[in-house]
Amino acid sequence: MTSENDLQAGLDLRPDDHHLRRVLGDYLEEQGDERATGYRALGVNRKQPQPYDDENNGTDAQSVDHWSWWDDLGGIDTSTHDLFRDWFRLLKRGTGESYYRNYATRRQAEDDAARAFLTLPVERQAELLKPPAAG
Repeated sequence: MTSENDLQAGLDLRPDDHHLRRVLGDYLEEQGDERATGYRALGVNRKQPQPYDDENNGTDAQSVDHWSWWDDLGGIDTSTHDLFRDWFRLLKRGTGESYYRNYATRRQAEDDAARAFLTLPVERQAELLKPPAAG
């Protein structure tokens, strides 16, 4: 039987697997977990925090010091690591400046984003749960 830890471990190995993120959302819903819809929205919008290696001043898959969410400062989403501004402003647990939040693990970053999603207005949640139009 698959557990949340199994699904989270899969995301640790493949943090850009947005389908798995949606599967995790479905699993969490079956468990009655409040984070379900937020994880599903992350998957639908292809959002993931950015791994950062302080020593190499960037990303290095072998040595991640923290994970970050970034505010989409221009109001136009340009990266999978940029969280929509209204959603970003609702993050509670991360540390950092007004335009980024750092977390010790990917899971902490995504859990915070999933919980913050629930505090968005219902209309905005519905908008973000719709698959993006094909470009």
